[in-house]
Amino acid sequence: MVENPTIENSIWKSGDNNISASYLIELERWGIKNDGTDAVNTTLGINNALTWAAQNNFTEIVLPRGEYLIDENNPILPKSNMTFNLGGATLKVRSNNLESYQMVKFSEVQYSRITNGKLEGDKETHIYTKDGVGSDTHEGGTGVNIYASKNILIDNLEIYNMTGDGCNTTNKGGNMAYYLRSATCELGSFNPITGLEEITPNKIRWTNALDVTNSLITNIGYFTLAGTGYGSIGADISATHFDVFFYKSDGTFLVAETKVEFFSKVEPPKDAKWAKFSLYQGTIPADNKNNLMVWNLKFAENIFFEKLDIHHCRRQGMSLQGQFIFVRDNTIHHIGGNTFQNGTDPQGGIDIEDGYDWNQHFFIERNNFYKNWGYDLVITNGKYMYINGNKFSKVGKYVSVALNAPVDKSIFINNRIDQGQVVIAGELLISNNNFFGSNITFGDSNTINNYGRSINVYNNIFKNSNITISQTVPYTIVLDGCKFLNDKFKQIFSNYSLILTLEPQTIRNSVFEGEDNIGVIYNNRPNKGWVFDNIVFRNITKPISLPPGKFNECKFLNINIINIATSSLNDQEIEFIDCYIRSTDQNNNLITIGNAKSLKIEGCHIEKKDSSLLVIQNIKEEVIIKGNTLKYFNPVFLNRPPILIQSTFAGISLIIDSNYLYSPIKKQLFANSANVAQVIVKNNVLNGFEIKFTNEILVNNIINGVLN
Repeated sequence: MVENPTIENSIWKSGDNNISASYLIELERWGIKNDGTDAVNTTLGINNALTWAAQNNFTEIVLPRGEYLIDENNPILPKSNMTFNLGGATLKVRSNNLESYQMVKFSEVQYSRITNGKLEGDKETHIYTKDGVGSDTHEGGTGVNIYASKNILIDNLEIYNMTGDGCNTTNKGGNMAYYLRSATCELGSFNPITGLEEITPNKIRWTNALDVTNSLITNIGYFTLAGTGYGSIGADISATHFDVFFYKSDGTFLVAETKVEFFSKVEPPKDAKWAKFSLYQGTIPADNKNNLMVWNLKFAENIFFEKLDIHHCRRQGMSLQGQFIFVRDNTIHHIGGNTFQNGTDPQGGIDIEDGYDWNQHFFIERNNFYKNWGYDLVITNGKYMYINGNKFSKVGKYVSVALNAPVDKSIFINNRIDQGQVVIAGELLISNNNFFGSNITFGDSNTINNYGRSINVYNNIFKNSNITISQTVPYTIVLDGCKFLNDKFKQIFSNYSLILTLEPQTIRNSVFEGEDNIGVIYNNRPNKGWVFDNIVFRNITKPISLPPGKFNECKFLNINIINIATSSLNDQEIEFIDCYIRSTDQNNNLITIGNAKSLKIEGCHIEKKDSSLLVIQNIKEEVIIKGNTLKYFNPVFLNRPPILIQSTFAGISLIIDSNYLYSPIKKQLFANSANVAQVIVKNNVLNGFEIKFTNEILVNNIINGVLN
């Protein structure tokens, strides 16, 4: 007998390859037709052959070549510890008018595989009758359904023309009617050493115990503490973790498991009879704002989808739920469409939605998505998602990739996105991806839920693309080590490289190079406090519109002008520290500052052809220009001073300290139309400048070689 298949290092293995136990199905013996006729007897015969082969210890069952018509009312049912090898054959469902059907169903089996053939649905010939019964969407026709099964491999198949999904996975079970209620809840916890009740700050405990010998738990070996089937734990549950304490039947304490996340498996230890719980919060929730309960779910687990070609299905390529799901090296394309016969929502390549935070440890790697109508990939909820090395492209209706705000602790790495719409709001590392002609949104602008997840965008390339940063919680998004590269095709795809809105975030160690269509940055009324560290802007003639904030060690090389986009609140602090700025423009003012609380330019090197270096508008408090080098190169004589103070300036003081200023032709240092309370010019070296001012204080300056 062949040894059972195994899972090792995330790879499905069939067992001892030196032992052969293969059975070629005898068509005549089982009443099977391979000419595309007699669906009822053909389906019955294949299932009888699979059952007989399993009972006789065959671990590979091979189907002779041909076309096999499958009964829409009865799926093919692979068995445990078995490979069903289609042998290059096609299974084709009989045309029907059903809302749903399943061609192949793995039902509570383990170590089972189907490979090497085709599954064809009836999308083109299906009768889409709307009879007022059910949803009338006809979205349930499925190629492969994996129901509450474990260690399953689906590989080397072409799956197409389903009225619903190419493949889907589903869990089994539900809640156990064991709820957290205010009547069974009190302040305190249990001692993790003794199991006795104790007064514990900021914790609450359930006073009733869970019987873990209930057959619903013992049959699967674990339970979970979670919210509703839609993932909601309730508005009054502020905790994210809980402790569970196990006791014997006589009340003797066994062991505690601490800091367990909701939606995680809890396995009762041997000899345990009772479990008690405490939560990491100090308030007792109201019953109408609390959905916590115990669940007994048998997951689809350790499921492998490899080397599949899934296409022209109406609803989805794959709809997935479960744990440890591996989707590798597949092609998923032409899902959905713009007519009822061609598509029904969501119309995506892969949809991970039902199951919510029970969806954990998904590995979506090296897949190719194209020509899908609704999405390529959407993840509504889940944890530990690893999305690596995929190719995503333009879709017809919604967005190419959507990783929604409830997604936790996940990675999006080494992917290529071509002309895609991408929305990322979950807790993610976004690294080493290449975006071409794409529009990407980072953050969640929903001020009601106010998720504000941590998003680290590291070392990505955005070619002719646009990013929108829209986040309700400050400093939760970091763009680090990214390159924004534009060329003559940028105008086809977007107007800007960066759109900023809502709360301030951090952008560092990144490069913006090449021409945008309208401007590098569009500021959509962002709040103050943005941080730009070590940013390079290179070869850009369109305006660079910066948000209110701090700019540290930034380089502006061969640019034209810089604007600071501020609101009318006059509370923004603006700082340029240790920056290098070189403008090749000679006609326009370099930096214009308005609607700000204060301005500091310190340790910077600024070069310009001509016109003003700095225009100061309605700044409320102080302006400090200190320790900078300010130079003109190859100027024409435009009678515009380096510093222009406009009449709206209402600041307390303007300090120009320890700067070196150079112009090869004579210029006035200031032009002033403001009633400036105090202007202090001290410790500067001025070459090519004159000062004709009315209320400045000059201290220890060298002006054209003369110490004042």
